[in-house]
Amino acid sequence: SVSVYLLDKTHPVEGLLAADFAVSKNNTPLVPSAVAYNASAKTYSLTVPATASAEVYTVALKDTIKTLAGVFYKSNTDSVVVA
Repeated sequence: SVSVYLLDKTHPVEGLLAADFAVSKNNTPLVPSAVAYNASAKTYSLTVPATASAEVYTVALKDTIKTLAGVFYKSNTDSVVVA
């Protein structure tokens, strides 16, 4: 799961779609087949193809996201190695 917060780390970003995420596996871009937001945990779950040991997945927000309220979001990039 992925958490998306504003810089103050107290305001979660809600309403993102699969197209808002830049995901790659071993530096090869891929598109998540689904994105689900858990409002209680304030996290997104991204559905990606089957994983194998030692694969590296990288997740970030694609470009800059603008909400209907006119707030802009830009993310850091995070990676995880599948154990």
